[in-house]
Amino acid sequence: MTSKLFPMMSACFPTVIRDPERLRIFDVFVVKYDAFEQSYLSVHRDSSLISVTIALNSKEEFDGGGMFLEPTDTVLELDQGHAVTFASNVRHGGNKVTKGLRYILVGFLLYEGYCEHDRRLLQASQVCRKQGDNVLAERLCREALALNPNRQEAWNNLGCLQRDAGDFAAGMKSFERSLGIQDRYQEGWVNMGVCQAMSGDMSGAMKTALHAVDLNGRDATAHYNLGCSYAEDGNDATAMAEFDEVIVLNARDGDAYHRRGQLKMKGGDLSGAIADFESASTFLPDSCGVQNDIGVAKYEADDMEGALAAFDRALVIDPTDIQAKENAMSLRDFLSP
Repeated sequence: MTSKLFPMMSACFPTVIRDPERLRIFDVFVVKYDAFEQSYLSVHRDSSLISVTIALNSKEEFDGGGMFLEPTDTVLELDQGHAVTFASNVRHGGNKVTKGLRYILVGFLLYEGYCEHDRRLLQASQVCRKQGDNVLAERLCREALALNPNRQEAWNNLGCLQRDAGDFAAGMKSFERSLGIQDRYQEGWVNMGVCQAMSGDMSGAMKTALHAVDLNGRDATAHYNLGCSYAEDGNDATAMAEFDEVIVLNARDGDAYHRRGQLKMKGGDLSGAIADFESASTFLPDSCGVQNDIGVAKYEADDMEGALAAFDRALVIDPTDIQAKENAMSLRDFLSP
């Protein structure tokens, strides 16, 4: 790292890294992409200043793979021993591996004496949001924007906070500010579409979801939201196709299995619905709704014992769930002699 990579990074970013010996490793680890497990990584930004990726095995050992770069809509493929370094703020992701195993070494670096205060405030805001303190999260987000009004992700996060608080008009304005900085920011389009759907603008949500998929058809979240829009519009067959695509892209997406199962149950395919609900429960073991839907599907399929067991599992997860409680009570009354 110090003898080869650090000087290379200094040459790539001479205005920021004037002395390669002042680079500091924030984190470094090996990532394995497996066609049958973690086959890809969704588009994101890293939390460091400079990032580096090194290919550890030959391109001949896998199909697909590479680094997807959102701003240029390209996939960068590295062969064994080759490296790429980039500003951590550039949105990128791991392109899906369709066969074999891909190994990479990723490193995240900081520079001694250099601190992006707006990014640190934004990260603190994100932590607060995860902890449920949305008031502090919004305040920190606004402080980040006061320091850097061009921090795209901060406008996006502010929009999410406003949307979740029910202020859809303010949320839309924040998403528009975010996308005005760089309009290939797919996450911004995805979140804007959710805001439109929550406000009742299903036509706008559909158009936005379609645009998000057009920007990056490899993104499972964009396809999931588009599927939800089609389902809300009553276009079940097209919605099903979108959820199929989500599962092709990410076979561990429990929400997609759940929504696809609901559509199958609606269409009378009870065995298919139960199979999808069971898959969803594998990836969403703490979902009361999934267990309740398993119970409903098994009841419709005349598996009364299986249905009751599913309703009981739902109540173990959430004893206050009214729907699961009523379903379990009604079925027990029906089965009692």
